[in-house]
Amino acid sequence: MTAQEPSERKRESRATLFAVKGKEEPARAVQLFSDAYLESCRQLSPDDIVRFLEEFRHNFFAAKTAREAASRRQRRNDG
Repeated sequence: MTAQEPSERKRESRATLFAVKGKEEPARAVQLFSDAYLESCRQLSPDDIVRFLEEFRHNFFAAKTAREAASRRQRRNDG
């Protein structure tokens, strides 16, 4: 058993759970970090970190709301 197996199994069971309920699995925010970016982040103050997280959360949910609105418009136009 590798270290990744339990998380893969958990992810698969979550996807199955959503499929059984007829829902999409929630979108996940993914951000890739370069070594240079991580090094610059080490210089951030706690207030800067909180500000970044709040802005990231706000932007992620704003994009999600826009996608959902577009999906509703598409369903209305198709129906």
